[in-house]
Formats: sequence, C-alpha cells, structure tokens
Amino acid sequence: NSNERATIWADWSRNLILPNGIRLRPFANARADEYYVSSQSPTQLGDHTAARALGTIGVDASWPFFKRQNDMSIVLEPLAQIAISPNARPYSTIPNEDSQTLLFDETNLFEYNKSPGFDYYESGQRLNIGGRATFRLDSGGSGQLLVGESLRAQPDPSLLGTSLNRTASDWVIAASLQPVNQFSAYTRALVNQSTGALDRIEVGANANVYKVSGFLRYLRDDIDIAGARVENMQGGL
Repeated sequence: NSNERATIWADWSRNLILPNGIRLRPFANARADEYYVSSQSPTQLGDHTAARALGTIGVDASWPFFKRQNDMSIVLEPLAQIAISPNARPYSTIPNEDSQTLLFDETNLFEYNKSPGFDYYESGQRLNIGGRATFRLDSGGSGQLLVGESLRAQPDPSLLGTSLNRTASDWVIAASLQPVNQFSAYTRALVNQSTGALDRIEVGANANVYKVSGFLRYLRDDIDIAGARVENMQGGL
C-alpha cells in the first residue's frame, strides 16, 4: 500500500480580556485534504483520489481568580471551550493510518481537535468544561488540580477506545505536586461519568537527590482501544 496526502490549512484566533477579568479567545480553523490512495486493500477500492474540506469555529473562555494567602499564591480558574464543526461523515475512501489511537487526558481536554494525526478530524458540536486550581509557595513549591469533561451534541462512533464516543465523556482528573525541587508526583485519571468507576488511572513520582535520580510509574487502563485491560508498572534508578 502507498498513500500520499496534501494538506492546506488556515488558523485564526484573537485574545480578549474583558473588564471583569474574563479571558476570551475566539478561533477558527479551515483545512482541506487531498489523498492519493494506492491499493488500499483487496476488498476495497484500488488506486484512487479523495478530497475533503474540514473546519471548526469556537471560543475558549476562562475566568481566573487570584488570592494571596500568607506565603502562597492561589489561582482558581473556571474553563470552557465551545467548538462547532460539521457533523461526522464517513470517508470510506480515506484510510486512517495516523489517528487510530486517541489518548484522552488533561493535555487535550481543551483542544478543539483531539486527533493525534491528520487522518481523523474531530467533528460535531462539543462543549469542553472544567476548572483548574494552582498554588505556588514563595519557597518554590507548587501544585495543581484540573477537573473537566467533554460534552457532545451527538456521539461520534469513530472515537472507539475512548469515552469521547458518548455524549458525555469520562471526567478527566489530573493533579501534580512539587513540594521541593528534588521531588515531584502526579496522578491522572478518567472517572466514568455514569458509574463513577475508574476507567483509567496513572500515578507516578520522580526524585533527584544528590547524584541519584529515580522514578516510579503505575498505569491501569480499562478502555484500551483493543478492548483489553492494560496494567503495568515502571521504575528506574
């Protein structure tokens, strides 16, 4: 098989701060793909070309609140994103090679297109909401907690292996803590919106003392795209 793709896109955004401190970032994205597909499989089309036009408009919004408490700075920040695209339509003539696995977590919760590659493009109307709390000590310590979820007007069956194929995704929870420069810890989890069960959890810690550094990490994923439960632990010194 031999596949080639040409892509052209344009992005626009603007940052606005209202007098009451609300931050707004309206944005727009337009993209066009042209594919040349050679012998996709014996049961599908032979050599052919396929084209599609894609686009999204939306707005990011946040409203940070700042507070000073003794030797600590605290920021509480409600977050929201509205993204509107045409509803999903099947492109049976376009192979999906670079977007078969989509990991949903705090890193792409507020991305209008959560796809890791080009072959899939997130579509439909969705609302990503959440809240973030951050604290920093004058001595250098810090911590952060993020909670949020993604809501969709219609489920997208293309998003198998994630909770994004439902109208209400799992709750995304992520926390990190670094009390001193030599030690940090983190956890991230996906909590089932209906049952409260942990669909995915990852915890880890890193330490660096004098000339010795090490890490420990544990992962359990019950919604792997292959349908199998994944569980592993890693460590290093």
